[in-house]
Amino acid sequence: MSNRIFYSWVNPKLDLPLLLVLAICTGISSGISPQIGTYMVSGLSTNPADAAMCNYAYFAGMTVAFSLIDRIRSFFSPKQLLVGICLGLIFCNTILSQTDSSALIVLLTFFVGVFRIMGAIIIVITLTPILMPQGQRYMLYCVYFPITLLVSPVGGWAMATVANQVNWRFAFHFCNLLLFLGLIIVLIGVHNERPVKRLALWKFDWFGHFLIAGWMLSFIYLLVYGRINDWFDSQHVVFAAIVFSTCIVFLLLRNTFQRHPLLHFEILKMRNIRIGFIIMFFFGAFFTMTNTMNTLMNISFHTDPLENARVNTYPVIGYVIGTLIAYFYFRRFNNFKIMILTTILFYWMSCVMLYFLVDGQVSQYQLLLPMILRGIAIILSYITIGLYVTTDVPGKYLPIIPFFLIFFRSFLGPTIWGNLYSNWLAIRQVQLLDKLAGWSASDMSDPVFLERFHLTNGHGVDIAKLYSIYRQQAVMSSLKELLGYLCLGGIVFFVCVLFLPIYKKLDRNILNWMKRKNQDEVTTVVS
Repeated sequence: MSNRIFYSWVNPKLDLPLLLVLAICTGISSGISPQIGTYMVSGLSTNPADAAMCNYAYFAGMTVAFSLIDRIRSFFSPKQLLVGICLGLIFCNTILSQTDSSALIVLLTFFVGVFRIMGAIIIVITLTPILMPQGQRYMLYCVYFPITLLVSPVGGWAMATVANQVNWRFAFHFCNLLLFLGLIIVLIGVHNERPVKRLALWKFDWFGHFLIAGWMLSFIYLLVYGRINDWFDSQHVVFAAIVFSTCIVFLLLRNTFQRHPLLHFEILKMRNIRIGFIIMFFFGAFFTMTNTMNTLMNISFHTDPLENARVNTYPVIGYVIGTLIAYFYFRRFNNFKIMILTTILFYWMSCVMLYFLVDGQVSQYQLLLPMILRGIAIILSYITIGLYVTTDVPGKYLPIIPFFLIFFRSFLGPTIWGNLYSNWLAIRQVQLLDKLAGWSASDMSDPVFLERFHLTNGHGVDIAKLYSIYRQQAVMSSLKELLGYLCLGGIVFFVCVLFLPIYKKLDRNILNWMKRKNQDEVTTVVS
């Protein structure tokens, strides 16, 4: 069965470039991305936690969309879906370019995540048979994941450039221009043939998805704003805790007593799936360091978001190198443990190099090699764990895996580790700043100390500048301590995986992606 979504008069040779253009047009929209979050915070004079909340809300939207798109695809035609996705993203970007409400910005970023991943699923299902009509899964992963990971940093750099040259709100209009291009391609070239078997939408568990979205958003609200609002002394945090508890209890009860449950926890009984999710969660401890490293770059580059965005494109080189490593390895070998250990090693080397580069005068080019190593580790973790959790899995479980995989990889891991780092750094910075202030109080009477201090910072340094200097030292010291602990954790992680029995596939499963029965396997790729 052909998955072609274009009209018959469209030359089949144009399918690949048209699909890649659609992937770029829909993939560049990411709501309030970290690259323009700094512009939003300064432009709206809002709390930096709002930008972090937007980032996590985007990942929550991606997670919810995975369990939603399967039923949507069985009701609407590809043209209707892609038109709706483009219009939905255009609407969200337009409102984001106008509103000043932090709550509305977070909610719209959540829906941007929903629409974007839906578009990715539709495109990859169509793209896969073109690239490999009779291929193996590792070949598919080595095509899809690099494309997905390349769009985010490059698109973020483009949006940061527009925000720097014009205005951060205008970056959303830039995204809309690309979406209009994608909309024209869809309206002209994509057919409107609907599925033969259409399932009624009213039979779908919409309330279950509402509960999933509710508990995810309330959960990240608790973690992001808890420390800032003094935890349960804030009525908003208490309300979020009540919503979180209510949603998760009703979701579990509904999932237990429904004939067709929304969440199939029985897949966790399979050892390779369970181990794969756990390893992916701990990979998040390294992957989530992106936001923490922005702190270092803000000090070194004097809070220049454009420089930060440029450095965040360095992992692109690593994505290409890592893809080649994964392709040639899995082409000949099937031992997942070696590749998982290799991934940990690349993460560890990146952290060790960054540990010795923590300095207020670090340059862009000094960060090139550790960011490349980090990019290699990220793409290897995506491909390796994606292959591991889908090895010899029964067909009925294949549509279920993407939800749990993206939940552990893109939502739970970054949310837990990111907020753990944020809270630890905030507490440690205060402790170190207090120590520095105590030392200075005793040293200010020492003429030798005063002479060295004035030689370094000049005479007539006021209290505000002195506090800024001490605060910068506290931030750098706490960041270096965190990287040191992460290096030690990487060694422990490596040793644990070294002695952990990892499933080794003994044969290869060659699939015909054109057959209807294998389309669910294509859908698992998007996770």
